[in-house]
Amino acid sequence: MASFLNNAGRLIIVATWAIAPMAFAADKGYFGFAISVDAEGFSLNPVLKTVSIEKVTPGSPAEAAGLTKGDQFIEVEGRAVAGAKADDIKPFLSKNIGETVTVKIKKVSGQIVVVNLIAAKKP
Repeated sequence: MASFLNNAGRLIIVATWAIAPMAFAADKGYFGFAISVDAEGFSLNPVLKTVSIEKVTPGSPAEAAGLTKGDQFIEVEGRAVAGAKADDIKPFLSKNIGETVTVKIKKVSGQIVVVNLIAAKKP
């Protein structure tokens, strides 16, 4: 995972969330998206304001679920993203291959959808 501030001072975190501290275990899966985070506070565990999809990997579980750039995470496993600490959300997005995470997404169109992502083997 890499983070940096863009020209607007917005914290950008680029990650395929399944590549978390335990990602080097053979059974860790991935979802195939990178995110952009708008947050406040200490940069290693900030309070999240918004988390949006920055990139979707072709052929990934995220693409199969219909996620696209600009979609915004509203909930992860029933927990609100806005106001949560980053470290409280990350474990829900680090799954073994075949495990599912349920996310509520606000599409770019404004439509709210619930999506089940199944962690896959990283290509």
